[in-house]
Amino acid sequence: MSTKDQPPPNQHPRPPTEPSTIPFSSLPLDPTGPPGNAWGRFGPHDQLGTLNLITPSVVAAAAGEVRSGVRVSLDWCTVIFLYLTPNTLNFPAQPSHPPALLHASLIPAATIAIAQAGGITTRGVLLDYVAFAGRHSIPLSPFTSTPIPLSHLHQLVTEYAITFRPGDVLFIRSGFTQAYNTLCPDDQRILVETGLDGGDAGDFAGVEATQDVCEWIWEHEIAAVAGDAPAWEVAPLGGRDRKGFRLHEWFLAGWGMPVGEMFDLEELAGVCEQEGRWSFFVCSMPLKTPSLKMLKALSLPLLLLGLLLPFTINAAPEIEKRWGCLNDGEASKFLQIYISFFEKLDPKTAKKYLTPDFFEVSASLNFLLGKLPDAQTYTSRSDFITAQTTQQSSGAPAEKFTVLDTIHGCDTIWFRWVDNSKPVPLYGFDEFYLARSGGHGPHGGGDWQINKAYSEFNNAAVLYNAGLFPCPGTSPGGSNGTKATR
Repeated sequence: MSTKDQPPPNQHPRPPTEPSTIPFSSLPLDPTGPPGNAWGRFGPHDQLGTLNLITPSVVAAAAGEVRSGVRVSLDWCTVIFLYLTPNTLNFPAQPSHPPALLHASLIPAATIAIAQAGGITTRGVLLDYVAFAGRHSIPLSPFTSTPIPLSHLHQLVTEYAITFRPGDVLFIRSGFTQAYNTLCPDDQRILVETGLDGGDAGDFAGVEATQDVCEWIWEHEIAAVAGDAPAWEVAPLGGRDRKGFRLHEWFLAGWGMPVGEMFDLEELAGVCEQEGRWSFFVCSMPLKTPSLKMLKALSLPLLLLGLLLPFTINAAPEIEKRWGCLNDGEASKFLQIYISFFEKLDPKTAKKYLTPDFFEVSASLNFLLGKLPDAQTYTSRSDFITAQTTQQSSGAPAEKFTVLDTIHGCDTIWFRWVDNSKPVPLYGFDEFYLARSGGHGPHGGGDWQINKAYSEFNNAAVLYNAGLFPCPGTSPGGSNGTKATR
């Protein structure tokens, strides 16, 4: 097309016409893709996925839900996540196949696309399974791998007299938030630390994971799903052996449909019960920042059902977990292991905790060795072990680190240190990165290993302590160590 017909930079317009209806039986659309995929439905460069179903006419119709002016926030208090990270919250990125939106993280292009499209503004529908279970004497077990049957959801839709519309966001209340809030603080901490990992490993109730559910969602042209459960679908994902059917794979990678998890639906359920209706206007706006790799919702001051729902693609940030981010104990452990390599290296320990392709870059040390500043000081694990072993067996005084302060991220540890064992103290700053043995990054699976490091220090102190540099505070031509007057 001509230049004048091209959209402005960073603009991702919606399709000019209403999306055509495609029967579920037509899936997959791309025979080279995964089962049930809808790749190419909205064009080869689409970044909105099923959010394309939220057309201008859908938004206009959803605005009719604004009646009573009541507003409700669905943000769940982030205090629960601070059990694992007292000082920071981590938002690691997750890979996905374009044009699918990501789960807890979004590629920047998708985030920008949603922001450019005006955010997520549409009708929301709540299916309160907690209330349904109470009415029908069905036991609730949010902390067990209990599926919510599709047949029950059909019955709930009938009881509520709900008619779905294209572009709806479907919310399901499973009782997780309610059950979590009844736990004592110690039990809450244990649940978070041992099982609350986004649903992949923990046992949690959720929607049954079947192809029938996929067909139900598809045929009703739902734009996104969300709920209070850690995984929306029953967890662990894929069953105990992880080989079973997963809704996530169809929704996220196959259709580009957002999956919202761990929403606080308690107040919303009460308002809907009081109003006697279960649909409402929902609004969300992602941060319009290309440097962020997750979609963090900001609420807009719009009157809903009245419900103001700060909808997020994943309400719960990615938290430290056993298969995911470093926790404080692991970070402390690896800090001591890393320091031991320089104080007294044990080759067996180094081989266990360093990846074979480990490397270190230190402009400070490269200067002393006559290398280029950005060159790899040590190019592999074996190179590092040989260099440290040679130095430590040469009779040179061992380095003795005192950690001054430290902080860690999802897979990174930073620390500032001093070695006071020398005439002139040696100050430095190191950062090193870890990966799972099953693959680089926090989600590779397997045990943590250090795979790269960066280190800088005041190398002038090294030269002085070796007798190769005048005492700090003297002129270069001074003699007898006389201090210069300043």
